[in-house]
Amino acid sequence: MAFSGVSPAVPALQSLYFSGTAIYENDVTAAINHCEEMGYEEHDIIIDTVMSSPPLLAPYDAENANSFSIMHQSSVLWKYYHSMYGVMRAKVAHSNVNFRHVIGPTYELPNKIIPI
Repeated sequence: MAFSGVSPAVPALQSLYFSGTAIYENDVTAAINHCEEMGYEEHDIIIDTVMSSPPLLAPYDAENANSFSIMHQSSVLWKYYHSMYGVMRAKVAHSNVNFRHVIGPTYELPNKIIPI
């Protein structure tokens, strides 16, 4: 486990690995900025990132929706956009970066208030 601002980037396998939970679930912008500071152009930067929540939304059947299912779906959407916000912003701001792999679990993982 690493904490941004406390733990430095870790060089391994000819790459730098960062913890990205300081601002967004996954702050890929910090990694992109670091690569640019080292002299790399955006088209030379490749991002592979692992999310702690599903990176894709499951299909929603609105045909049989009721107030409770819509409220639940609103919660699902909020969690999705909250977790993907950093990646989505980075893709817009750095359109020439290759976001090769953005992966995560295929279902919502149980969590705790203190994730240790």
